[in-house]
Amino acid sequence: MPILGLPLIVIYIIFDIGNVGSRWLPQWFLRPGAAIVQARKATLLLCALGALPVLLISHTSHLCTVIGILGIATAAHQGWSANLYTAASAFPSLPDGCCNGRINTHLSLQSPPLPISRLCW
Repeated sequence: MPILGLPLIVIYIIFDIGNVGSRWLPQWFLRPGAAIVQARKATLLLCALGALPVLLISHTSHLCTVIGILGIATAAHQGWSANLYTAASAFPSLPDGCCNGRINTHLSLQSPPLPISRLCW
């Protein structure tokens, strides 16, 4: 069990860097003169692509590679969730933004029981 400590710490440090970096990323996309909606969408796309390398974990056997891939995936996931809550302004009308908020609330309330339900099987 002690071997789990250091890899988990490294994954959480990469996760924290992704948290801060993902909030800074839309501002970086705004510098060339893009609109805020395009900057947020580009950030969401980059975060979605950052989570894809998780598919390669089953093909690797080196612990450092697994830690790196998991760290990048958790950072991308944090970036996605942090920027998704600001995406309501990207919708043109009030009902669309309201629907987005309701869907996000439903998913966030539904997700904590899922790991517990899997333990019961």
